[in-house]
Amino acid sequence: MTYTRDKLVNDVDCIAEVSTNLMDWVSGPSAIRVEQSLDLGALEQVTVRDLVPAGGATHRFMRLRFQQH
Repeated sequence: MTYTRDKLVNDVDCIAEVSTNLMDWVSGPSAIRVEQSLDLGALEQVTVRDLVPAGGATHRFMRLRFQQH
């Protein structure tokens, strides 16, 4: 999954998550790996990858959750 974020927005975290059933979501280094982060000036383009191979699960879903702090 690739997403673009505004580097000036510092009160919101972009959290990539994966699930097998659309109800239970996990994130972090045990589930997701940041493959690439490109500096685009005021923006940053981030590519993340699910650590489970495409053929490794019957169903696998990804989402990007925004968390304000």
